[in-house]
Amino acid sequence: MRSPNVHVLGGLDRRLVAPGPAARFETARTGLAVVLGIRLALRHWSAAAAIPDPLFRRAFAVAWLPSVPPGWLLNVVAVAGVVGAMAVVARMSPRIGFVVAWLALLFVAGVWGSAGKIMHNDVLLLLTAVPFVVAKGGTANTRDGADRSVADGWPPRAALMIIAAVYFIAGVQKLHHSGLDWISGDNMAWVLRQGAAGAASPFPGLARSIANAPPLPFLIVVGSIVFELAAPLMLWWRRGRIPFAVGAACLHGAIWLTIGLDYYGWILTVAAVAVPLGRPIQHRKKPA
Repeated sequence: MRSPNVHVLGGLDRRLVAPGPAARFETARTGLAVVLGIRLALRHWSAAAAIPDPLFRRAFAVAWLPSVPPGWLLNVVAVAGVVGAMAVVARMSPRIGFVVAWLALLFVAGVWGSAGKIMHNDVLLLLTAVPFVVAKGGTANTRDGADRSVADGWPPRAALMIIAAVYFIAGVQKLHHSGLDWISGDNMAWVLRQGAAGAASPFPGLARSIANAPPLPFLIVVGSIVFELAAPLMLWWRRGRIPFAVGAACLHGAIWLTIGLDYYGWILTVAAVAVPLGRPIQHRKKPA
């Protein structure tokens, strides 16, 4: 007799490789391409060229670099990535354009994060885009969404699985490193006070007010933990995917408002994948 775990994992595997509509593949890939383009266009990547060589601790993606690359090279790579993202949106060699945009962000973000602490702003986007980097889908007619194939079906689902795994692991790590003290303790209150004291918080008064109202930090911690641990549910529950995207926007938006950490890339990444996969598939009616 099969164990329940084997049954659940087997069902998830069958769903992952089930045929899917080409239109949904294109929508998700185009959305991620737009996010890649935005991330590449809105940061002055050449500033990373000022990292002193002794502090240049190469991230995994740029471990092959002998030294800090010059600013002009970072700018050229970023521009090439933006052009690649635009090619995806314009449906001009979208597969090649997506790979170019992804590699560009991987390179410049890798250099940017090699100044010591690895920044997580682009991690979710880079990971979520991997299925579309290696996929061969999107070649069928996508006007009416009637064409279905395994090549179009698995990449969006794999991207959604990556998003769910990243959020779930984030929740587990909090509990693993801090235990229930992360929930019952005053960690969140101190995080808010520290954020309010820094220059990044756009509304330091709001952060201090929440920190000094004992029930609110506790409710925020409980809400964020539950949200992260519940992320895998959207793999089975289609109607929960769009609300999850809304929840991610609220979570990261609140973090920016209080302590100034800018994770808009995570909001856009979740929306680019969860929203198209959260909508019901429109089946074309057969001619009479």
